[in-house]
Amino acid sequence: MPILDDHGRLFGKINLIDAAVGVFLLVLIPLGYGAWLLFKTPPPVFTGITPGFVEPGVLYQPVIVNGQHLRPFFRAYVANEQAAYLFESTERVEVRLPKLEPGTYDLVFFDDAVEVGRLTNAIAVGVRPVVKPVVTTVTVQPAGRPNDAVQLNLMGTGLDGPYVAFLGEHKAPSQVGSPATMEVRLPVLPPGIYDLGLYGPRVPKAGSTPPGGAADEESTQGRELVLQQPKALTVADLEVVFRAVQRPEIAEAVKRTLAADARQQPTTARAVVVSCDVTDEVTGTGYIERKDGKLDVLKLVLRMAAVRTPAGWQHNGWMIRAGQAFRLETPDYSFDGDILSVRIAGERR
Repeated sequence: MPILDDHGRLFGKINLIDAAVGVFLLVLIPLGYGAWLLFKTPPPVFTGITPGFVEPGVLYQPVIVNGQHLRPFFRAYVANEQAAYLFESTERVEVRLPKLEPGTYDLVFFDDAVEVGRLTNAIAVGVRPVVKPVVTTVTVQPAGRPNDAVQLNLMGTGLDGPYVAFLGEHKAPSQVGSPATMEVRLPVLPPGIYDLGLYGPRVPKAGSTPPGGAADEESTQGRELVLQQPKALTVADLEVVFRAVQRPEIAEAVKRTLAADARQQPTTARAVVVSCDVTDEVTGTGYIERKDGKLDVLKLVLRMAAVRTPAGWQHNGWMIRAGQAFRLETPDYSFDGDILSVRIAGERR
C-alpha cells in the first residue's frame, strides 16, 4: 500500500491536512505548558522574622520578614488586628505591629481574602523565649605573646543569649561571634580545676532589694545557671627554678621583699618568689645594660599558676618550660632570665 494514495490520504485512511493539523496541535501542548510555567506567578514563601521578641503595648514596632517571591499589596494580621505591611523587595518586607499584650502570636499574610502564608508563634511579646545554649566543643587557645590572656573558644548553638561567663566563681570576659561561637578570655586565677558556667541575667527575688554595684556584677548570686562545662580549664601550681644575672642591689631588693612575697598566693598573672640565692659573681664592662661593676648570678625558686594549653603550660602569656626565657615582674622589681626546671608543686623530684 502506498504511503499517500490518489485521494491525498495517508495509508488510505488519514487526510494529509488533518494529520498536519493534529501534529501542530500536539506541538502546541508542551509549548503552552512551558509558557504557563514561565509566566506563572510563584506562590510566596515566608521563611523567618527578626526580631522575634517585642515589647508589650508599643504601637508600630517594626519587624523584618524574610522570604521568597514576596509581593506588594499583601495584608498582614496579628491577633486579628491588621499590621502595616511595607514592601521592600521580593525577599524582604517590613511589618509594623499593632499594640499587643504579652504572649506569643502568629503572623498571617493575606492576598485579598486568601491566606497566602503564616508564621506560627513567630512573635513573642513581653516574654523573651528561652533558648538553652549547647556547647559541643571547648578548646584552649594559647596566648600569642607575653601579657596576653589564654582564651577558651566555645562552639555550639544558642550562644548569643545575654549570658555571663564564669570560671568557678570568677567572672570571665566573653565575646559572641555568632550564635554558634563564643570567646571567653581568662581572668586572673589561682591554681585549680575550673568548671565553665554560662549564667543568665540577674533576676531579683520578689520583695528583695535589687542588686547593684560592681561587687554584684562579679558574683553568680541571683543568676540562673543555663550551662555548665565541667573541668573546662586546668590551672596548675608550678615550682619553677629561674636564673638571672643582676647587679647586687637588685639581689638585695629581692631578698628584702622575700618574706612578704612568700605569703602571697600565686596567680596566672603574678609569680611568687620562694627563695633567692647568689650562686656566682661575674664582672665585665657593658655586660648587662652597659653598666660597669660586679654582677650576681641569682638562682630563684618561683611559685606560679600556669594554664594548661595545647602548646604547654603558660603563665601571663609566657611559655613555662626548661630553657625558656622569662621575665619576673613584681610591684618592686622586674628583670629577665631563663628557666632551669619546672615541676608541679608538691610532686616528688
